[in-house]
Amino acid sequence: KSLLAYLKKHKPAFVWGASATPYRSSPHNVYQLAKVMGITWDFVEFRYVFFRPQWFGPKMVWLPKEDAQSKARLLKALHKFCDVVSADEAGLPPDDVFQEEFFELTREQRHAINNVQCTESLPVTRYCFEHQVAQGFLKGNEFEASQTFKNEKVARIVELAEEHPAMLIFARYNGQIHAIAEALRKKGHTVGVLTGDTKDREAVVRDSDILVCNTALGEGWES
Repeated sequence: KSLLAYLKKHKPAFVWGASATPYRSSPHNVYQLAKVMGITWDFVEFRYVFFRPQWFGPKMVWLPKEDAQSKARLLKALHKFCDVVSADEAGLPPDDVFQEEFFELTREQRHAINNVQCTESLPVTRYCFEHQVAQGFLKGNEFEASQTFKNEKVARIVELAEEHPAMLIFARYNGQIHAIAEALRKKGHTVGVLTGDTKDREAVVRDSDILVCNTALGEGWES
């Protein structure tokens, strides 16, 4: 938003997208990048092409389409204002290097999810709370304090930190981020936290061996 406001105010003759910095490839990010590059697509038409409606009870949200045809159309749209290279051309690791791990919920987490299912009637709210609990954290409100739950993800992160002393960790929720950071600090690691509340981000990056970052700040990283 700040960049678009700057372009609108100063009206530069040229906009050069010269960075090779990684950029998120979701349709929404592509739509915003096109606006930066001076291309304005009809938002409603773009949404129907690249998103699908998903109902959570009475509430409807738009989710990106994941089929091969939609991804091919998005790639074609990108070619209108930028060059696109494959992962192989960019020298990125092959897919088999990216490993997925799955974790069982702890007894404490299962109990918390059962409570959510008994107390929350709106499906979308219930889904959000269940997702938080699965990450080991449940945000509080004016009546209840925030909660953290023992979970296998944090234990695995601490284990990986013993093998890899320099790490970049992304997490969805700020409470989850602080729980991960606290667990790592107890093991003697120098940990920095990057959220929307972080003031001097450059100093945090410079002074930390391990960074725990909110996924909302997941664009623009260079190794």
